[in-house]
Amino acid sequence: MCDGKNCKLAQVVLDVGGPWRHDGYVVNKKRRRVEMRVAHVRGSRHACPDCGAANQPVHDTKPRKWRHLPVGDHQSCIVSRVPRVKCGECGKVLQVEVPWARPKSRLTRQMEALLFSICRRSSVRGVAMEYEVADQRIWRAIRHYVDKARESADHSGVWAVGIDETSICKGHHYITVVVDARRGKTIYACPGRDREAVARFSEDIGLHGGDPEAILKACIDMSPAYISGVEAYLPNAMIVFDKFHIVKLANKALDEVRRREQKFVKAALKKTRFLLLRNREDLSENQSEKMADLSRRKFKTGRAYEIKEALRTILSSDLTVEEAEAALRKWMAWDRRCRLEPFVQLGRTVRRHLDGILAIFESRGLTNGPSEGIAR
Repeated sequence: MCDGKNCKLAQVVLDVGGPWRHDGYVVNKKRRRVEMRVAHVRGSRHACPDCGAANQPVHDTKPRKWRHLPVGDHQSCIVSRVPRVKCGECGKVLQVEVPWARPKSRLTRQMEALLFSICRRSSVRGVAMEYEVADQRIWRAIRHYVDKARESADHSGVWAVGIDETSICKGHHYITVVVDARRGKTIYACPGRDREAVARFSEDIGLHGGDPEAILKACIDMSPAYISGVEAYLPNAMIVFDKFHIVKLANKALDEVRRREQKFVKAALKKTRFLLLRNREDLSENQSEKMADLSRRKFKTGRAYEIKEALRTILSSDLTVEEAEAALRKWMAWDRRCRLEPFVQLGRTVRRHLDGILAIFESRGLTNGPSEGIAR
């Protein structure tokens, strides 16, 4: 049992009142565990958990245990014989709710809050192993609070969204994430990355005060499935292609040119793979000289870098729609004459989706950055 000082510590760690009182605790130094005991006040009455009828007598008690916050380097748990009441109104015999934990949970509210805060920057499995808690207990708690938050969600003011996919389970499965582009807040996620994912979102937003027809802008990548889904299920939405996705396609084309040329001039392109991904303004003096040397020596990789940088500069510039269209058409003409197959293919992609790319300049600040950050 505990002395007065330790009982005071228990009261600080676990604040109880009303029909509950501290009943001491036991420290097991060998197992490094603290067992806090809480008892209900004899003769106290409780409300029925089902119908809410007040002043119901205790029918019997059942022993229960909850994991609580660590005390130093010791695990701690709360042990209590929780009363059950036999309701005179509904006739049910039910266990009363305890103030330190939600119903049907074996974790205290404080312990759930601690685990959730760490889960934001670590995996559930890792947190479960660190605190020796079954990962299914953490998942059940997460599902409970997510479902509760979703029930009260109000999407009536949502008019611009970002839709993107992200991989889970080591890249073998995908989920679609929808973000309120105005607030940068995730409002929907579901398995898959197809047209039906957009259909499920259009149904879901209607259940939370929103309207699919009120969505005026949708920022997506160039996935045909998402394009088709937005056109079918968000009929009034202007498709805005994510500019960072377009630059990613340009970087992919650039890397393909480098790979092909490296077979013939391996020494000159050594250690340039990640250097080519950097923006021109981020290059050091030596790196800038190396890139200039590639252009002077008329390497295809140097020419490809210039084309990529030209496209990135256009997308990053503060241009009107008319100015952007003129600049992109000039870029496409240059790209068509470059005789670099990966960039010729990129130019065809840009030409095919020109309207959605020009929408970038009409919708400044609308990107898929928040949805890209989910689960990365």
